[in-house]
Amino acid sequence: ALPISSKPILYESAAGTGTWADISSTQMTTNQNANGDLKIFNGTLWWGTFGVGNSNVLLSWDNSAWTDHSAAISAKLTQTILSCRSIAEINEDIYVGVSNYLNDICAICKYSGGVWSKVVEWTGTGAIIRSMINYGGDIYYVKDNELRKYDVANSADGLDRKSTRLNSSHTDISRMPSSA
Repeated sequence: ALPISSKPILYESAAGTGTWADISSTQMTTNQNANGDLKIFNGTLWWGTFGVGNSNVLLSWDNSAWTDHSAAISAKLTQTILSCRSIAEINEDIYVGVSNYLNDICAICKYSGGVWSKVVEWTGTGAIIRSMINYGGDIYYVKDNELRKYDVANSADGLDRKSTRLNSSHTDISRMPSSA
C-alpha cells in the first residue's frame, strides 16, 4: 500500500518489477500543496500545484531531476504566482495558466527554448484558469467560467465566439407566431 501524505506525492513504476519509487520533489515542503495539473510532453513531466503557502508552483521532471520554474514565471508577472492549474503544449512550447488568488491576478505564460514569457495577464478579475488544451494549434482554456481561445499564430486572446453565440438556426420561442 502507498503511504498517505498531507502533500502530493508522485510515484514512478519500476518497469516490469511491480515496485514503485517516490519521485516527489523535495521542494514540496508545505502540506498545503495540491495537484493542479500533470502532463507529459516530449518525455518531460510537468507538475502544476496550488495551495496556501505554496511556493513551488510549477515543476518539471526529466527522469533524473526536478526543475522549479516558479521564480522564472513570477519574474515575468506583476505578482508572485501561487497556483498552476492548467498546462498545454503546442509545437514543443509549454503554456501554463497561473494565478495569485490572494492578489487577484491570473496569466498565461509560455516556455519556449528554455525561456519563460508572459502571453497575457489579467488583474482585478478574481479569476483562475482552470483548464487548458491544445486544439487545432490554438490554446482553449476556461477563465471566469468562460471558454476562451488564445490564437497562437496571431498572438490574440479572446472569448471563443463559436462556443458562446446562439446558433442562427435556433428560433427564439417568444418570437414564434401563434399559428406555428
